[in-house]
Amino acid sequence: MGGGHVGSDDGYLYAIGSDGVIKWGFKTNGYVRSTPLLASWGTIYVVSDDGCLYALNTNGSQKWKIYVGDGPASLTIDNNGTVYVGTSDGYLKGVYTLSSGLAWSDWPKFKKDLKNTGYK
Repeated sequence: MGGGHVGSDDGYLYAIGSDGVIKWGFKTNGYVRSTPLLASWGTIYVVSDDGCLYALNTNGSQKWKIYVGDGPASLTIDNNGTVYVGTSDGYLKGVYTLSSGLAWSDWPKFKKDLKNTGYK
């Protein structure tokens, strides 16, 4: 079984190895209460309570960030690379990226896949 990524109330997104050891932590400017998304080419997308969508490399370094609005709640990606962010103010926002969909991984996003077939 592989590792994973987890957010926290200390404002960090952590990468956890399959051995349970923290590989790296990326500091945002707000709580990280949303599940990150692993996209093609290894890009990790995560939203923070600071209102930003972050794109990270697999080593935890930042590629870019963009403000998407107050209270980001969840995110997904389509096969054309658009990351969609649902926000608590009732908007669905799309940000075009160079990714081409979800990563080929056992569990690349909350509820597993684009059809949300996972329940764990």
